[in-house]
Amino acid sequence: MSTATSHFRWRRSYFALLLLLLFGMGKLWHMWHSQLPDEAEESASTAPVITWNDLRELNVETGAASPRLQSAHGRRVRVSGFMVPLDDDAFEVTQFLLVPWPGACIHTPPPPPNQLIWVKTRAGARVPAALFQMFRVEGILMISVAESPYGKAGYEFVAERVTRQRSGG
Repeated sequence: MSTATSHFRWRRSYFALLLLLLFGMGKLWHMWHSQLPDEAEESASTAPVITWNDLRELNVETGAASPRLQSAHGRRVRVSGFMVPLDDDAFEVTQFLLVPWPGACIHTPPPPPNQLIWVKTRAGARVPAALFQMFRVEGILMISVAESPYGKAGYEFVAERVTRQRSGG
């Protein structure tokens, strides 16, 4: 067998492997997107939106919170932010930190506790993990300081619904 024939076979094998890899990644991408409802599906929700400005109004040292924040405690609300996965599984998580900007907590220092929400899905439901995708989380918000692997979180959240959003909002 000539060197040229051997080289051609290797190139063909690498090309076939690349096609299989790309096909597999496409399947994973489709599976990831099919697991989360689109933001259009969640527009019928009546839960009030809590913003990061609202969340900043918690004094973690004294526990003092604004009237808007106090009225949200223990109630169903919606908050948008970015995910910092806490589970070891790279593709799906049952708990994560919700932060105001992508990649927060990965760099030091972490955001202040009033800018970290420890989210746990209801009944251990798994959601696709993504660091740089914006999510809207709907569920029960509690003002509660908890020590996470990335620093203190000023809130705990039991997520009933996790919805991906476009980066604009």
